[in-house]
Amino acid sequence: MLIVLVFLIGIVAGGVVNALADDLPKRRRPQLPRYPDDTPRPFIAWLGITAFLFGKRASPNGAKLRWRYPLTEIATALLMVLVVLVTEDDRNIEQTMNTLQFIFWLIYMPIFVLITVIDLEHRLILFVVIIPSAVIALLDALLTTYGADLGEALLGGLLGFFVFFLLYVGGFLFTYVLGKARGQPIDEVAFGYGDVMLITL
Repeated sequence: MLIVLVFLIGIVAGGVVNALADDLPKRRRPQLPRYPDDTPRPFIAWLGITAFLFGKRASPNGAKLRWRYPLTEIATALLMVLVVLVTEDDRNIEQTMNTLQFIFWLIYMPIFVLITVIDLEHRLILFVVIIPSAVIALLDALLTTYGADLGEALLGGLLGFFVFFLLYVGGFLFTYVLGKARGQPIDEVAFGYGDVMLITL
């Protein structure tokens, strides 16, 4: 029963991920789901799965939803179900994992799906996602007894930040030297500041 409930919650969470992945990279306030041509989607099409199932994939002007929408919802739901399955033994031992810790772990799944979708589509890792996620992680460390405590979480985050910040700066130095050696500047770096913030998280 818990698996079915979490799966359904995951589908809805995936729908929220889709809406945020559409709006946040464009630096606009989150709004109700829309088609690619910015036409509002009817309620039945708010989820990608229902849009595909009920023939509402396209707007009246013919702008079609991509497969990303149902796939994101399914992936989010499956990851949340995976949390249920992986933590089943721990949840039976109250001293090891309480309900609050379980909820935090469920929350992390749509967050990481959102980060992944935006990164794949726009090559961006947004502060507007990372900062609230870091606050959630700190609350997790503060309010639960499973895993790192608040001090350890802060230390781990700072250590991760400094190590990967050095790699980030080193990447700029490497591309500068390589560009000089080739005789033409290199505009791209493989490792961006958003990646540093993701590792910190």
